[in-house]
Amino acid sequence: MANIRVIVVDDHAFTRTTVSDSLRIHGVDVVETCGTANEAIQGAAVHNPDVMVIDLNLGQGPSGLDLATGLRKRNPQLGIVILTSYSDPRLMANDLPPLPPGALYLVKQDIVDTETLAKAVTRAHESARNTRGLGNHAKRLELTDGQVEVLRLMSEGLSNGEIARRRGVKEKAIEQTISRIAKRLELPAGSEVNQRAQLVRSYFELTGTQRV
Repeated sequence: MANIRVIVVDDHAFTRTTVSDSLRIHGVDVVETCGTANEAIQGAAVHNPDVMVIDLNLGQGPSGLDLATGLRKRNPQLGIVILTSYSDPRLMANDLPPLPPGALYLVKQDIVDTETLAKAVTRAHESARNTRGLGNHAKRLELTDGQVEVLRLMSEGLSNGEIARRRGVKEKAIEQTISRIAKRLELPAGSEVNQRAQLVRSYFELTGTQRV
């Protein structure tokens, strides 16, 4: 792994340091760490890395998938690892570009040790040079895009009426959608169960985040 040159992109300094140190333990050459998409673009131009490890959510501005898509256009042999807490990228936004061919989508909660991350970098490096594509697709919940959007809007604290207005449908339709989401996620039913609270809790579990 010592010959693989990597740039780590994450808007949180602690995560950047943790990921970089974890890769260096396994002999990966981390040539730069970046906190924004612009820094990553400049860093890639300067260092010409073999692999970019990119967080999906980079805060304001382009997402990690937007950045990965742009970088791959500039360098078709660039290995990409999308490292994220979102089990399904649609939980962050419903208009994200697809995962570039051969790229890896790695959920932070699934990483059991530092070696897992280092192996992902090696695999991404190989995938970008293999026409058969050794990457993996981002996981998708058994929910439609519309259902994911409703779940996301619920997590933002919007009422059924507010969600209905935003989506241009009747409130009754949102109520039915919420019921279908709860059934898909196999949440408990019953008059004593606060379905909305259960769904919002599920959203934060699926995104690996804490409600504040």
